[in-house]
Parts: sequence; structure tokens; C-alpha cells
Amino acid sequence: MRGNDVSAMSQDLSPASNAIRDYFVKQNCQESFVSIAFESEETFSTRLQQSIDRARKVTDEIIVYIPGGKSHKETIEETLENLAIKGLSATGFFGSYILMLPGPIHQKAVAELARLLIGLDKELSLDHEGPLMITRKLHMPEDSVNRWYQVVRQELRLQDTPPPDELLSDEEDKNKQPDGDMWPCYLELIRKIQGCPFFPTYINETAVSQTTESLLDVGMQWMGATGLLVDTVILQDIRKGHEGSDLESVTIHHFDCSASNLRRLVKEHRRTDKHRVLSWACRVKCQRGIECMGALQRVVDMMSDYDEELDGQTLNNRESIDQRYTMRLRTLAEDLSRAFATLPGAHLLSPWPVTEAIGKPRQLLEECHGLFSMFKESGIVEYLPFLIGTTEDHYRELLGGADLLPISNDFDEEEGIRRVAEILFSERNEIRISARYIPYQRPQIHVEQIRPDGVDEPILVIPGTSIHGFITDSGTSSQLGREKLTVLFEKLSKVADSQMDAEWQPVTLQVSRENVRDDFFWDFVTDVRGTTGYGIETDLNSLFAGRPIWATIPLQYLSTEFIELACFRQGLDLPENPSRSVMVKQLAWELTTPDEGRIVSFTLNKINLRWIRPEYRPKYEKVLLNEHGARTIAALREQDSIAIDTHFYEIDDGALPLLHRQLSGTSPSENCTRQNLIRSILDIPSRGPMGGQRHMSQRQLGIARTRRIPVPRVISRRVNESNLTDQQKRCLLIKLGKSSFRTVIGNISRSQQLLQGLELALARTPKLLSRVEDPEELLEYLSRF
Repeated sequence: MRGNDVSAMSQDLSPASNAIRDYFVKQNCQESFVSIAFESEETFSTRLQQSIDRARKVTDEIIVYIPGGKSHKETIEETLENLAIKGLSATGFFGSYILMLPGPIHQKAVAELARLLIGLDKELSLDHEGPLMITRKLHMPEDSVNRWYQVVRQELRLQDTPPPDELLSDEEDKNKQPDGDMWPCYLELIRKIQGCPFFPTYINETAVSQTTESLLDVGMQWMGATGLLVDTVILQDIRKGHEGSDLESVTIHHFDCSASNLRRLVKEHRRTDKHRVLSWACRVKCQRGIECMGALQRVVDMMSDYDEELDGQTLNNRESIDQRYTMRLRTLAEDLSRAFATLPGAHLLSPWPVTEAIGKPRQLLEECHGLFSMFKESGIVEYLPFLIGTTEDHYRELLGGADLLPISNDFDEEEGIRRVAEILFSERNEIRISARYIPYQRPQIHVEQIRPDGVDEPILVIPGTSIHGFITDSGTSSQLGREKLTVLFEKLSKVADSQMDAEWQPVTLQVSRENVRDDFFWDFVTDVRGTTGYGIETDLNSLFAGRPIWATIPLQYLSTEFIELACFRQGLDLPENPSRSVMVKQLAWELTTPDEGRIVSFTLNKINLRWIRPEYRPKYEKVLLNEHGARTIAALREQDSIAIDTHFYEIDDGALPLLHRQLSGTSPSENCTRQNLIRSILDIPSRGPMGGQRHMSQRQLGIARTRRIPVPRVISRRVNESNLTDQQKRCLLIKLGKSSFRTVIGNISRSQQLLQGLELALARTPKLLSRVEDPEELLEYLSRF
């Protein structure tokens, strides 16, 4: 797929803007690239909203580039909050501000993998922090970027070229948010007390139909530009099929910088030139781990004493106790920060400013007691000494052995971390999950281990220190095998994105047989005329008879070549070499329904059945026979009838005057063309097929149906998969499809939290949910879950 440049609305044409845009296009991004110059605070909000709305017509994944935006960071983020736009931000690219808005499958991939990993630690009832996608500064000197860029290109057997300027930062640092992150619940507070910068221990970066090169570049940055403070980096490389609608594969790259993995690599490389640098990295990680466990134990012991002293005390006594423990905690923070500064690897952390914990000791006391209270409420406070001791022993055990070299005084830590990132890149774990799609069958899902070689059973192993931070009885890691990875792929394959919604958008077009995709012949015939039982080829020949026909069908049935031709006929403004995804969405947004595709309602019986053209007649015959339980049309009585809605193109030319007379009571003028007859019928006030008075004309009825706001598939799918009865599902979907619910339904479809609330409401209290009549009441109800 090609990058989609939708920045025509932007007034910025600076070299930096063009360079960033070209970089994303070169990376084959599926995202739409939007460049907006920050001209004034008054106009920025409107221009940003217009640009994003336009980009959403093309794709789910959007990149907004704001040159010079770093100096307006607060104003930009305030604008984003006011517009309820949530995304991932990055700064440091020549003073710019970059906002990334991930699509549904992107968000689902990050959240679902985290959910699977957390679910493996049920015996450890701790709340894992994240995902907050905290913005962090990455320290990226130019020589590091050069080396990592070349390592990635050599791995992928690409030409050896200098890195593009767009990968570099004018300040050697850039601020970036990961797609997903997690860390042990205690870690941020302990890092603050130690005077150490804080990074999440688990980082997830996900890309949809982007080059593997660009994704691996990001992984190298997180692993090598964070001072060895990150344990795990997961990269999910998601590939859509050539047509863009089916999920083709998910490749997971796992960079493991945990102490246990570094110790394993030390043993494997004890006779190579990597031995020394791996020994250094392993000692850095282990000694930090030991120091962290010791700090946590001292904080827990102090807070346990504090909690006991507070119990039952008066307000005055509590104040005295608070003052005493505030001083004790300040002294503890000073001791721990001095101890941490003497650990190996301290020089690595110099690029990051650290807020001293002792600056606000009273606030620090509240945070420490809050952490202790969480341990207490979770029921594991009595097991904490065991967990801390087991974890500390794990790190001490890793430090044992003669093969672990000591750290020499002349060791270059900057060079060391570059080498470690390169080694971990070459030693990464790589698993690919792919699917083979066969029409009308469940997809065949395959899971294979790509790296390392010789692994029969694929398995993703995430160190426990990356997630909950302890070594438990059940082991030192969380593991996802073939079964769990298959579940992950199946869930991602069901995510409804904007292309899927557009693909299933019904449109009215004239099509020929060669315009219909082979694997949708049966669906096409079923929708347009109904099957007759004589075989699909017979039905197709009878339907087309060597000529184009009108049909109202989902775009999914049509070939990419025909969709491109339809876009050309409609005069749509498409980017160069557009993908099917782009064309389908544009066509679904812009295509208007012709009069031939409007709906007309009347009463059908065996006499006026001939009004329906022969090629469309079988499905109406079947409806009429099923309604009255007859085997043949001849067996029907003249009074046997049924109310139908049909398209004008399904009605024979000679029947239009008769239909006009039936609906209006008057005959149309003579020599009236088919088009004029249709327009005249559309203007007739409709009484409905059974004579009940309606207040809309046929034309208004057709327009109203065409413009009906459908319930997004991400919501309708959850309703249809619930345990409600069919009648309850229909009633709920009709209610949610009302125009008064349009804004709220849009908010729900874009919020992972509200969608989860909807799932829980459907599972626990479906009857209460079905009684909600007010849109705001629905929003409030779902937010409670």
C-alpha cells in the first residue's frame, strides 16, 4: 500500500514538512499524512478538525505533522483535549509536533496482547499500571541512529545507505509515546525515591501495513535509547491482504532485555567478542533489580509501621505522626538515591532530568502509603516479603558464575548500550501468525516460529519482571503458546475498521458479470435475484444475459478494477496509485443513489408479479410463496398478497404507468419517459403498501432510507453476539440507529472503555440497557462499568 497524502488543506510547504511526509510515504505507511501550519490559536482548532475529518474518509490511521509545533505544545494539547481527539504524540523532529491517531485494529492489537499477558498472572492479584502511553524522552545521538539504521537494513538485506534526515533529531533527543506500555505497580514510585528516571518495563509498538524496516527502527530506539530501563519491547507487524479487507498476517518481534535473558546470552557468547558487553549489561540489570527490591522492602516496612501507628489516633496525634514519618521518609529517599548513583550504568541516565523526591516529602508520604494500602487491599501484603526475597535471590543467582566478567574501569557505557541494542536485535524472538482464506470456510490459521531457528513449538515468553515485577512460584515469565496466539489473530481478524464498514456499504450501480469478484458470485446472486437451485452458473447467465444490470450490493462484491473505474466516473479526487482501501472509502462516502435505485413500496400478488423484471423475479416469487405456504405461483389465490419494498430498476417499463395509477389514483401523461415516470412516482404522497397513510412522498422515503445513519459495525457486532433474543437485538439496534443517538454512538465506537462497558452491560444487564431511552443516559450508564 502507498502512503496517502491528504495534506492539500495545509498551507505549510516547508522542506522539513515535505521531508517528514516523504519519509512516511517511503515507509509504505497506510496512514494518511496531514501537515498543518500553526498560524494562529484562533484558526488552528477548526483547521485541525477539518483536516482529520477529511483524512478519516480515506483511512483509519492518521499522522498529523505540525511544523514548529513543539513551541506551541501546550496550546496544541489543550486543543486536542477540547476536540476530544486522543492519539500518540512525538516531538523533537526539528521542533515539530507529530500526532498519530491509530485505527481500530491497531488499538485492538495493543490492548488484546496486554490482556492476554496480564491474564496469565491470576495468582498475583495486583493491578498492573498502564497503558497510559506516557511520553518519554529517547536519547538518540546521531552515531547511534546511524548504526541502528544500518543494522536493520543489513538484517533485511537492503541497500547500505545513510539514514534519512527525518530519523534524526536536531537535539539528539526526541519525545515519543509508545502504542502501549505496562510496568509493575510499585516501580514508578520506587524510581522516584531512588532518584532514577522512570520508563515502563514493557513497551508495545504496532504498525498496520507498514514496512518492517520502519517498525524495527522504532524497536531499536526503545531498546537502545532508554538507558537499559526497559525490559521488553514487543513489535506487532500487522499485514492486511492485497485487497485490504482480510487480515493476512501478524508478525510479533520480541526484544528481551531482562536480566535472565542477558544472563542466558552471556553463556552462549562466552567465547565471542560479545561476552564483555553482555556481562556488563547483565550486571547493570541485576544490581538495579536488587537495589529496587531492597528499596521496596524498606518502604513497605516503614509504611506498615506508619499504618499501625495511625490506627485509632486522633487528628492531632495523626499530624504529629505524619511529620515524624515525613522526615524518616526524606532520610530514606536520600539514602536510596545515593546508593543508586553508585550502581554501574549510572552514566547512562545522565540525559534524563530527575525530579527529586525529597522536594515534596509530604506528598511522597501520601504516595507511599497509597501503595501500601493497595498491597493491603489486594490481600498479598503478608506475602510481599516472600515475593521480594524470591525476586532479590533471583537477581543474586544470576550474578553468580565465573563466566560473568567484572566491569572494568575503562568500559565505555555509551558504546556498550549501542552494542547491547544490536545484539538484542539479532537475538530477538520472531513469531508469525498467518491465515489462508477459503470461500465459505473458516480461515486456516498457522503459527510458526521464524526466529530463533530450530524451535518446533512457537511460544512467546515475556519476563515476569516486565509485567508484575516479581519472580513467583509459577515461574519467571508469562508465556503465550500456539493456542493463545491463534485466539489473538482470530480476535484481530474480526475487528471492523472503516474499510470493512465501507466494503459492506450498499451502493446502486450498473455492473457486468466480469465486475463481480469470483468468490462473491453466490452472495451476489442471492442478494440480487435469489438462487433457483439450478446452479450458480445458470443463475448468473440468466441474470446478466450478456448485458450490464442494475444492482444494489455491498462494494465488497466488486473487483478492484471496477471500483477504480467507478471512482473515475464519479470524478473523485484520489491520491496517486490509490489502494483499494482508499477507493472503497471514497466511493462509499461520495456515491449518491440514482433514482433507479430508490425504493418504492406496493402490494405484490400473483397478478402484478409480472411487473418485476424476469431477471429479478425469483426472489419475489420465493417471498410470496413462503408467505402463503404455496408450492407454485399457480396455486396462489388472487387475494394472496404481501407488502414489498423494491428498487425501481427491478420494475419493468410497462409496469410503471400501472404502478403510478395504483399509488396515485391517476394515470400519468402519455409519452412519458421512464425517468419522468420514476420521478413522478417519487413525488406521490405514499399511503404505504397496504393503504395506511404516510406523511412522506416516495422520493422523501427513498432519501430518508438512503441517509439513515447505520449503527457502526463495532457496536452492532457486539449486540448481535450477545445473549439477547433476536427481537431484543432488532429493537436495540433500531433505537441506537436513531439520529438522536448519532453523536453518542460515535463516541462509544471510538472509545475502548465504553465498548468494554457495552460488552459488560450486554452480558450482565441487557434488560436495563434496552430500557435506556436518552443518549446521555446511555453514555453515563456505560461509563459505570
